[in-house]
Amino acid sequence: ERAIADLSNLGFNSVRVPFNFKLFYRDGHIVDGGFEYFDRVIGYCRSHSMYVLLDMHGAPGFQNPGDHSDNVDSNADQPRDTVKFWDGNNIKLAASIWKHIASYYRNEPVVWGYDLINEPVPQSGREYELLPSYVEMGNAIREVDPNHIIVAEGSWWGSDLTKIDWMDSFTQQKTGISKSWDSKLVYQIHHYGLPSDIYGREQITQKLNIPIIIGAYGEDNENNLLAITDLAKQTLKGYFSWSFKKMSHDNCLWTIPPNNAYKQVKAFINNGGTPPTHLYLNMTNFAQVNVKNGHSS
Repeated sequence: ERAIADLSNLGFNSVRVPFNFKLFYRDGHIVDGGFEYFDRVIGYCRSHSMYVLLDMHGAPGFQNPGDHSDNVDSNADQPRDTVKFWDGNNIKLAASIWKHIASYYRNEPVVWGYDLINEPVPQSGREYELLPSYVEMGNAIREVDPNHIIVAEGSWWGSDLTKIDWMDSFTQQKTGISKSWDSKLVYQIHHYGLPSDIYGREQITQKLNIPIIIGAYGEDNENNLLAITDLAKQTLKGYFSWSFKKMSHDNCLWTIPPNNAYKQVKAFINNGGTPPTHLYLNMTNFAQVNVKNGHSS
């Protein structure tokens, strides 16, 4: 709760909450497990006049080749052929999970929106499958929740809005979609790099007559963190730096200093050796205590 209070005191009014689909899917069934964690955060935000954007950061079949999507089939080269979200029943499963979440929160005013999938990177040649998948998930949400905003990210790690521009003739040809697919829609970009490279993307959303926000930026460079924040305040409708808190990282609002147990576990992960099972309680304590805002470390 201290982190939410600190964000509020800094002037933020919203927090983007990432989650893995597995919080709501177990042994082939949709479950309620994730609501325990969501409700806790939502309660903190209610107490501190904050809003919540729910973000499916890890989707069924992996929506990108990054480790943050929980893509266990990927590696340091991030091969796009490991991305299987657009295969099999994965889109249908994601849609069912969103419908389940939306049914639960349909009248919750602290939740302002549903961020359908984080940083999609379809396999090469399949980029135009993204927009139809958004429509399918959005329609599932609208079966139970007419109230909340649907947030859709661009292709290629959230950067490319052309693949979801329903007024673009080539996109229309590839997707069969030629009009707005929801009445409460926000598009989102992510950007790590020079602020000047963002220009032009807001022209797409102006044409589509929908708002645009930036949902991740800044951890690559402190100067970019400040410059993109200033740009977002002037030209975009909202901004979320990523991440506001991280291990041993200076380009965020708060950093978490590692302790000795963390360093030993990290060394084992990187270098191998004897599993440090004796550090289980130390690591549990670290996760429960040290990561909290206000901890003495």
